[in-house]
Amino acid sequence: MKHMNISLLGKSVGSFLARYQQIIFFILIAGVAALSILTLNQIILKSHEANGYTSSLSGATVDQGTVNRINHLKATNGQGSSSIPAGSINPFGNQ
Repeated sequence: MKHMNISLLGKSVGSFLARYQQIIFFILIAGVAALSILTLNQIILKSHEANGYTSSLSGATVDQGTVNRINHLKATNGQGSSSIPAGSINPFGNQ
């Protein structure tokens, strides 16, 4: 059995890395990117599962005054008075 020289092994590994360092780097980066995408995909897929979660807003109500104000805003959409009160400065004017 032959005794392998450590320095010869180090030189051969070093020459291999020197020759193929760009390819090894690209494969490593592509693998990390693929792993990241797969992990994020799994997180997104699991986020749609309910897992027994019940919303605390299911019994929430909106008072009638708020509903009336929203309906009034919808009814006067663009038809309301656009005049500026006296003494106000119009930041969008050409003055």
